[in-house]
Amino acid sequence: MFCNTCGKSVVETSRFCSNCGTPVLAEAHQNAATAAAPGFGGSGVVRQYPEIYGKMKQAETDGRNEMNAAKEAMEEADRQKANVLKYASCVGLGAWLILTALLGVGRIYYGTLGGVIATVLAVTHFTKKAQEAHDSAEADYNAAHEKVVEAQRLLIVVDTEHHARETAEILRNRGY
Repeated sequence: MFCNTCGKSVVETSRFCSNCGTPVLAEAHQNAATAAAPGFGGSGVVRQYPEIYGKMKQAETDGRNEMNAAKEAMEEADRQKANVLKYASCVGLGAWLILTALLGVGRIYYGTLGGVIATVLAVTHFTKKAQEAHDSAEADYNAAHEKVVEAQRLLIVVDTEHHARETAEILRNRGY
């Protein structure tokens, strides 16, 4: 018997898949010996190609996990971009205080100018870093998505080839 989620072999008496933890339905235990429906949900491809099916399902699962991690990284980068003004304001205020203290109160203009310059530089720096993090996470997301699509495509190919062989066998048996 095989798990309907990941395709790994499941012990007949198990209540859960040891690989992915998916509950194994009681009906699956009863029907395991008699299930012969074609396709992945039944047993045709899963029984004939359990290793291929398991690998492709695992690749699909891994890809989805990578997509989720990349999506979280993109969201974190977006949060960082939203906080750029806070960070830059702190840098600018700090620069203004330091320059004003060093130059003296009479030269407050230079302290203010230095604070503004420091703020602009900080905004530029923090925005660039956050955008780089976002772009990197987005590239990871797209690569993971391609893995999922490729795994699904290969599962369809295996299923289609299995059904084509079954159809050819039926036609041969009927004399065509």
